[in-house]
Amino acid sequence: MLADCTKNEIAKSMFKIRTTAPPKTFQAGYTYFGQFLSHEIVPSTFQRSTSRKVDGYMNLDSIYGAAPYYTYKFSPESLPFFETSGLFKVNQIEDEAHDLPRETRGGQAVAIIPEVRNDENQIIAQFHLLFLRLHNKLLKQKIAANALEARIYTTLLFQLLVIEDFLPRIITKRVHEHLFNKNQYPIDDLLFSHYNSVSPFCFIPTLFSHATWRYGHSTVRSNYHLDGSPRAPRISSLIKRNEAIPKSNQIYWSAFFEAGQPAFAIDTNLSIYMNHLSSNYSADNIVSLNIDAAELFDLPSGFSIYEHMSMQNDWEELKTKIGIQPIETIDNTSFEGISGLTHKNLPLWPYVLLEAETQTGGSKLGPLGSLINATTIRKSIAGATVTVFDNEQYNFQSALKKLGKLAERFNTTDSLNMMNVINFINEE
Repeated sequence: MLADCTKNEIAKSMFKIRTTAPPKTFQAGYTYFGQFLSHEIVPSTFQRSTSRKVDGYMNLDSIYGAAPYYTYKFSPESLPFFETSGLFKVNQIEDEAHDLPRETRGGQAVAIIPEVRNDENQIIAQFHLLFLRLHNKLLKQKIAANALEARIYTTLLFQLLVIEDFLPRIITKRVHEHLFNKNQYPIDDLLFSHYNSVSPFCFIPTLFSHATWRYGHSTVRSNYHLDGSPRAPRISSLIKRNEAIPKSNQIYWSAFFEAGQPAFAIDTNLSIYMNHLSSNYSADNIVSLNIDAAELFDLPSGFSIYEHMSMQNDWEELKTKIGIQPIETIDNTSFEGISGLTHKNLPLWPYVLLEAETQTGGSKLGPLGSLINATTIRKSIAGATVTVFDNEQYNFQSALKKLGKLAERFNTTDSLNMMNVINFINEE
């Protein structure tokens, strides 16, 4: 366990005034794709309740709720999120159509959604709304015969977006090839049997939930151009819950998923505007919060995980295939000179950030971070009630056939991306 003064020095070294993102990072929207994915498969790790029980499998319970998968009737008494027709309830008034449906409770405009964390900020709230509209589009266009089929197609399409669009942007090509093209999962036994699950009800390992998936905190921009105009509110002004989203903060998604607004790099620098998030989390800064969360679950350091992996029989072969190499010094990095800190006791979360910074230039996660994250997500998708996998094996063309008429629209990995899905949703 690190001393408080050491944690404070780590935080002091990481917070920066960041103004320009490097050219080789992914677009800003993928930061919130990652947050949406996290809320789908990881239980809340903060001291407040969520409105759903999270099991870790990617069934899109975060938008559909916890009703039994194959008994959806969408009757008025079943769930509060749907019309009796099976359409999601969405705002019909033009000036409110960009926001989640809400109701007034105790003077607050509470979002009527099963996953309350998807109203934590005004970007993720509008991201959630996209998937409500996708479901409705499938029903209205009769691509899906009924609400259950619309859910199946929406879930499968989201899984494919994760595998074919999102993950290639944030993990190394070698790891993606190994897990999803070759269908080889070298650390499954180690990751899911040796390391603790986040809860008795959810298989997600704490390595993922409390460390490696928190890479996204470094990619958060200081400001966001919500509509592509020069106006760019600070992220701190967008972190709000239980408030109607003003029309002026409606997102034009081309500003988030096309050229012009990249995310910040995956590295050891965080926007200074991420320093105080007390309205949603705690009085601590996000750095101390993440390190404390890891200590609460007694997570090993990044170097310790590397050493543990190196005890596997096929380690030398795997190391070559995946390209994993340990961090052997923190000299000439943000952490140089911090009392009590070495490359061996550097907590897993900053270790993964430093690995990305030094081994990929911050454009992607490094090999260790990529392997832990992709292995966890692969299991989350493969174990879902409806899945693009067949008998634990993934093949794009086989998965595509499960999409029915949607397969015609997204029939290549190039066409299967978030912006194309948004364009489909918005078509008249």
